[in-house]
Parts: sequence; structure tokens; C-alpha cells
Amino acid sequence: MKVLRAIGGFFAKIGRWIANTAWIQPLLIVGGIFGIIFSIPYIKQAIDNSKIDNTDYTYEWYRDPSRALDTSEGGRATKLFEYLNNNQYQNVNTEFGKKFFVSFIRKDCSNCQADIAGFQELYNNRPNGYDVKDFVLYTIVVDQTDANGDYPAKEFFKNNENFIGVINSLNKLFGEGSEGDYILSKNIPDQFNTIKSNLATINTIDYDTDDASGFLTPFTFMYDYEKYDKEPIGLYSTGVTAVFFDYTALMSNTDYTDTTTNVAKAQFLSDCWNYEKVFSPNYKD
Repeated sequence: MKVLRAIGGFFAKIGRWIANTAWIQPLLIVGGIFGIIFSIPYIKQAIDNSKIDNTDYTYEWYRDPSRALDTSEGGRATKLFEYLNNNQYQNVNTEFGKKFFVSFIRKDCSNCQADIAGFQELYNNRPNGYDVKDFVLYTIVVDQTDANGDYPAKEFFKNNENFIGVINSLNKLFGEGSEGDYILSKNIPDQFNTIKSNLATINTIDYDTDDASGFLTPFTFMYDYEKYDKEPIGLYSTGVTAVFFDYTALMSNTDYTDTTTNVAKAQFLSDCWNYEKVFSPNYKD
């Protein structure tokens, strides 16, 4: 009790001193006002953060201009698939890089939200946490609207001959005739059948819906020019070395004991990037 009385007496003395010292009072008032003013941005940010829906955050991260490819006529997505479909790999390397992921997503897609955790973890912690210092992810947002409220991706999927051509090539290489060459066909045969089925479906989807919602998401592929340069025929003749739909489903069918945390998802993508574990031809040897 003596300690509490001593503390109380100390603050009481401070209060009496402030009350009896006229010059200090205006300073305290002014300081309090400035304190409130300078705190407003932080208070506002805290309120805004509390309102952020995880779905919106996921969507906005994918839509960031640094990674989202425009699907309108003449946009970067159009150029990428034109280069890929016509084997113009030097153009790909110059404008997009020699190695990267491309992921198709849309807002109303729970698997897209689950998949983003690994991509964000990998992106935010490169190169320290993972051996992917040159990691690049591009995204194509299926339900992105333009200034007129239209969905450019709808026409991109339906009428872009280069996109259709690339998907047909992937379907042929990964789905129809070369499944013995694709690493996942040996390492995860059940999931590989899903990949084959989905690839065969993409160019048969009815894109007459307003927002191209029929497109299968998340759909991701990895381009690796160095792999193509070493093996320019057969499986890698498109420059694409990996294809998957919802990589978290792939994880659950492998020996990854942890399939839910951000770190585990990032490690899976890092393994894909570096052709390790399930992406290694020696996985089951």
C-alpha cells in the first residue's frame, strides 16, 4: 500500500505543478492537438486494414500492374502468347525474362486465394529464404474489366489464335502423346490425369458468358528458356516446363507432410522452380 500511495503522491504533485504553472498548460494543449493530428493517418490505416477482406487482398495482389498482364488487344498477354505460339523465344526473354510463372486467376475462386499464399511467401522472401532469387510471377486476371466495364479476357480466350495455339500445344505435349516424358505423369499419376483433362477442356469452354467465368482457375504454367535451349524438341518445345491447376491439390498427393502453411506452399513452388522433389526425374528412384 505504501508503494501505491507513493506512486499516487508522485502523480498528484505533477498535477498540482501543471495546475499552478501557467506557461506549461498551452504547451500541453498544443502538443495534444499535434499528437492527434499526426495520429490520424495511422488510425485511418488501422481502420482500413480492419476492413480488408482476404479475398480482396488476394485479388489486388494478383492485379498489381507489376505482374498482371493486360489481355486487351495489343496488351502484354497478347504479346506473350504471340511469341510463345510462334517460337519467338528471344522476344519472350527480352520482354518477360528467361524464366517465370504465369497464373490465371479470378476473384471468386477459393483455390486462387489458397494458392496465393505460396506465391507471396516466395516473392517476399526471395532470395534469402528460398533459392529463387530471380523469381518472377505474371498473372492474367480472368474477370478484370476495362474502362467500359467489358471483360477483355473473354475475347482473348475465345478468339486469340495464339492463346488457342499455345493451349493446343500444351494439350498435345502434356496431355495426349508425351505423358511418359512429363515428370508429374510418373511422380503423381492421379493428379496428372486431372491436368490432362483440364488442358483438354480449356479450348472447349463456352466463353459467351459475360465475364469468361467458365475458364478454369487457378491455372499456372512455368516457362524456362534454359531448359528449352538444352532440350528444344519434344516436351519442352514450347518453352513451358510445368503445368498445374491448383498446386495445393498436387501437394496433398505427394510426400509433403505440411500442405497448408505459407512456407510449405512456397517450398513446393521453389521445388518446381528448381526441378526438385516431385518435379525431379529422380523423385521415385
